[in-house]
Parts: sequence; structure tokens; C-alpha cells
Amino acid sequence: MMSLSLSHLLLLFYFTLVSKSACGIAVPSPPSVECKNHGKTCRIYNFQGYWEDRKDCEAGYAAWPKSEAEVVHAVAAAVKIKQKIRVVSGLAHALPKLVCPGREGLIINTQNYASVFPVNKTAMTITVQGGTMMRDVMEEAANQGFAVPAMIYWNGVSAAGVISTGAHGSGLAGKGSGVYEYVVSMRLVVPASPSEGYAKVITLTEEDEDMKAARISLGTLGAISEITFALQPMFKRSVSISVENDTDLETEAERFLRTYEFGDIEWVPSHGKAVYMKKYGVPVDVPGNGENALVTRGFRVIDIETAAYHYELILYYFLTVE
Repeated sequence: MMSLSLSHLLLLFYFTLVSKSACGIAVPSPPSVECKNHGKTCRIYNFQGYWEDRKDCEAGYAAWPKSEAEVVHAVAAAVKIKQKIRVVSGLAHALPKLVCPGREGLIINTQNYASVFPVNKTAMTITVQGGTMMRDVMEEAANQGFAVPAMIYWNGVSAAGVISTGAHGSGLAGKGSGVYEYVVSMRLVVPASPSEGYAKVITLTEEDEDMKAARISLGTLGAISEITFALQPMFKRSVSISVENDTDLETEAERFLRTYEFGDIEWVPSHGKAVYMKKYGVPVDVPGNGENALVTRGFRVIDIETAAYHYELILYYFLTVE
């Protein structure tokens, strides 16, 4: 097993950041929706500022609801005239253009629909509106002594977005690392008949069979209005790192990820190595006060030659140190 000094660990952290962000540099993300003509003729942007086909993502109309009633009104108005509807939060992170409703469609931006309700300490749950950033969910839970059981590597995503896209962290212990696994109930605004006003609110719980589909719906089953997440008592993460040969990676991976609830494996096949990050929850009174200081709002790709140079330099430096 390789012993890593502090400088090597810092380089390892940098390597992890570079590899997971396509060798990117942190820059402010553009607004997800910009419109002209009083909310008409709109363009939708992801965090990089461009889409995979390098063409514009367009919408004919946009709505910025501040309440569930306004979400219902926006959906009803669009359903009545048979408009396509898509929903996006204040920041968009997808590369596929699933969020684009087209020039005649409606985009609903939930950046102003982002309230966090008080933690239910008895049930150990927290309810939030769909546009709430996960960093705000985590902060409110932490203020009351609780934590979200699973989270992705970046907290600048909305509650509705993180579950409906199946976003996840790492590890196979317990229910797994998918944030959606810890949703206990949801409220959705869905199309309805003319007699029902063209839109209505439905509530799903863990007892409903449709809940499984609604959790990872990619926005196809309705506009997510509210989400209730299960919480657990606050904990710390214990983190240690080792670099091993990858000869037994195929058989070792599942055992490792079931042992460490937040475990990560970075595989570097060109060097025959695997970086094992042993991460698991421990009580808050365990000594140690490390801090995750990675604060980003998104990444944009730098030129490929610079990216390749950084990648090879870092790999050579820490993977050849014994």
C-alpha cells in the first residue's frame, strides 16, 4: 500500500477534481433562462453555455412562479392550448436538450419557487419546494442537527432536478447513493381534464406504486412542486485514501462499495492503478474537523491540450511515488 504525504493528497484531490470536471475551471454559470419581448422568445442555457449539438435551446414563453398556485396556473394555461412544457431551476446542468420545449413551448423556471419548510424532527423529514438548491436543504437540516443521507458531489443543484435525473453519490450500502431513494413523498402538478381546470395537484407517498416512476421521471410526469426527504441524525465522514494495483478491481469493487457507504474508486487503467477513497459516516463527537472546501457553480471545458497536459502531469507525479 502506498503512503501518501499531504502534498500527494492535495495532488490527488486536484486529480479527482480535474478528472470529474473534464479538466475544467470554475466560472459563474449563465442564467438558465433569458427572454425578450416580455417573457416571449426565450433561450435556455446549461452550465456550460452551450448544448451538445451546439444549437440554441429555445422556448416561446417562460413563467417564473413563486407559489404552487402559480405553477398550477402556468401548467393549466399551457395544457389548454396544447403547448409543450418543460421545467428548469435557476441552474441547468444537462447536456442533452431534454429541457427544450421548442419555439412554441413553455419553460417554467423554478428559481423563485425555492422555499424550505421547517424540519419535522419527530418524523426526521424535511419538505422543500422543487426549485430549492440542495445546499439550502442541507444547511437547514444541519441547523436542526440532521443530515441528508446521500448527496451528489456538488450541492448547486435543485431538489427536483437531483431526483428526477437520478443523480447520485457513490457507494452501495443501505438504500444506495441515489438521492431519490430518500424521497418519502412528493407533490406534482399534472395535466387534467377541462372540468378540473386543465391542471391539478397530486400527492404521492412511498406506498404508491407510481412513486417509483415519479422519483426519476426526467420531468415527464408533471412539474414537481414539493419534495419530502428522509433525514438522519447529523454525522461526520471519515476519509482515508490508498492507491492499489488494479489486478483485482473487478472482484474488489462491489465488496469495497458495500463496505464503505460513501466509498469512491478512481480507476487509472493506463497506469494499472486504482485509487480507493474509504469514506463512511461516524458520530459527530469523533475527533477531527476536516472541511470540504470545494465551492463551485459549474465548470467549462478548457482547451484539450491544456487538459491533457494537466492530466498526464498529475498522474505521473503521484502514481509513480512509492
